[in-house]
Amino acid sequence: MLTLAQYLETNALPPSEFAARLSKRLNRPVSQQNVYRWTRPMDHDEFSIPSPFAVVAIEQETGGAVAPASWYQHAARQLRLARRRRVA
Repeated sequence: MLTLAQYLETNALPPSEFAARLSKRLNRPVSQQNVYRWTRPMDHDEFSIPSPFAVVAIEQETGGAVAPASWYQHAARQLRLARRRRVA
C-alpha cells in the first residue's frame, strides 16, 4: 500500500496533473494545493486527509495503489506506540 506522495513520485506525476485527473473523476475542482497537503508527511502541520469522496476517487484513480487505509497509518502507529508505553 502506497501513500499518495509515494504514488506520485513513483509515477513521476506532478500534483497539478493529479489534481486535474481527480477534478474530472469527481466532477468538481480539486486544487493542486489540496494534492500538496495530502502528500505532506503525516506529522507535518499542513498534512490533511481528503474528504471521503476524494479518498475513494484517489483509490480509483491510482488503480487501488493508494488504499483508503493509507490515510490512517499514522493514527494506527501512534496508538500502537501509546499502548506499548502503557504496558512497559
